[in-house]
Amino acid sequence: MASNPSDGTTKASANHKVNPRVTSRIEDIDLSKLESDGTNQQPDLPDPSPLPATRGLARLMGRTFLTHLTREFNNGRHVAALGYWPRPVGKPPSGYTIYFVNRGSGTGIRVMIFGHPKGPTDSLAHFVEHVVSIIQCNLANCACPLCIGPCRQFDLNAVAVVPAPT
Repeated sequence: MASNPSDGTTKASANHKVNPRVTSRIEDIDLSKLESDGTNQQPDLPDPSPLPATRGLARLMGRTFLTHLTREFNNGRHVAALGYWPRPVGKPPSGYTIYFVNRGSGTGIRVMIFGHPKGPTDSLAHFVEHVVSIIQCNLANCACPLCIGPCRQFDLNAVAVVPAPT
C-alpha cells in the first residue's frame, strides 16, 4: 500500500482511499455462521469417478480461494463499508457452494459460486459485494451486480466440475 502523507490516507489501490483509522483492525469472519440468502443450488455434476486426481487440487484451491477472497474483501471500498479488514475463514455463507471448473481449453481452473437467488456466478468481485451485504445484515438493500442483474445459468456439461473441500 502506498501512503499519501498530504491527505493522511492510505491507498489500497489506485482507485480506493482507505481511512487509516480502520486499517489496523483485522477480523476473522466465518461466513458460514452468518444469516444468508443462499439457495443451496448445486450444479448437475458429472460422474465423479474420473475426477479423483483433481481432489487434491481442489483442497489446494480451497486455500487459494480463501486467499483470493481475502484480497477481494480488502480493497478500500469494502474496508470502508465494514470499518475493518475482514479475513474470511472456514466455509462460504450458508446455502452457497464453491466449485472449481476446468475451463476446458487447458487454460486452468475458474471458481464457480452457486447459491445466489439469481443463479451462479464466476465473479469473485460480485460475490464479495454480495457478502458485504450479508455481513451487514442488509440483504434487502443489496445493490451488488448479482442482485440487480438478470438471472444466470451456466452450461457445465462440457467441463469437469470439482466441489471445493468443506
